[in-house]
Amino acid sequence: MAVDTSTSQKLRGPDVEATITFLRTIEGGRFGPVNPTYRAAGDFGVSGEFNDVNFEFPDDVLVELGRPVRGLLTLLWPERNAGRLHPGFKFTIHEGRKLVARGEITKILNDTVRRNA
Repeated sequence: MAVDTSTSQKLRGPDVEATITFLRTIEGGRFGPVNPTYRAAGDFGVSGEFNDVNFEFPDDVLVELGRPVRGLLTLLWPERNAGRLHPGFKFTIHEGRKLVARGEITKILNDTVRRNA
């Protein structure tokens, strides 16, 4: 039986809160602003692997490039990052192979991903 991950993610809520800055077009980033709900691949430091992430930007109607914004991130597979993430952890966001943003975790909202002390 297939699992509807979009429903399970909504029931569980976001995993982390982060400050994210999308690269401007001149820096090699996107060609336009980001919608307040967005999905892309995140590089959280697991060698050779990206993690699909649903992003919500609750404070913005459209996210402008080059400006830091608050984002709520729901990882498609949070267990893959179990015990690894912490405030101050830096990550990148990609659309395909293209780097489009950099982020830093500010708050852990799901204990599954919290770095073990």
